Amino acid sequence: MCIMNTWCKNVLTIRSKQGGVLECLAAIRRESDNEGRVPLIDFNRIVPMPKVLEDTVSHPDLRGLFLVGDQEAGRQLLLRPWALQEGIATLEALRHYLERQEDYEELLARGRRAREAQRMTGFDDRRAWCLVHWGTQFPAHRTSFQGPATDQKASLEFLTYLRPPCRVIEVLSARFYDLSFTLRYREPLQGLKGILHLRNGIPLWNERLPLRRACGG
Repeated sequence: MCIMNTWCKNVLTIRSKQGGVLECLAAIRRESDNEGRVPLIDFNRIVPMPKVLEDTVSHPDLRGLFLVGDQEAGRQLLLRPWALQEGIATLEALRHYLERQEDYEELLARGRRAREAQRMTGFDDRRAWCLVHWGTQFPAHRTSFQGPATDQKASLEFLTYLRPPCRVIEVLSARFYDLSFTLRYREPLQGLKGILHLRNGIPLWNERLPLRRACGG
């Protein structure tokens, strides 16, 4: 199957001759998502996102940030096509324009949430936090097993947006230090495939190679 080039295909294999794989699977599995599905791997079970970031947008809302005092956000907004089209040339004019918008109160609330998140976590939106702590911007999608899952071996297949979740798998490996973890992934957008092998949170093998073709290969 050809995956859209914005998605990274991942296969995570967990092994242990002494057992313990099923305990790991239980620890990372979520009961259900908002659509009633049961994700087999939930990054939040490994590196939980701070609660204060859950209500922030998935990318910086410059309008909200400007309304709560971020002058640099305002200067960036002045360069947006809509601001140029409206003839908005100063920060004062920009503020007046935003105050007249129907969603002004929501923009202001977003800005306040982002400012509080920045104060508490160092991040004003959840996407930036996810990139640093998970290695990818969003949770895993379309999770499934490749073959049977036993206490000695299991392989999970899932999709992540744009990048592989190397960082969160490193944390998982450090937690379950007696298991070995191998993450194989394909990044169609970057034209790369890679293999990351970990034990006790330490990369034993980390290789990235060019894909032969966009889908498969």
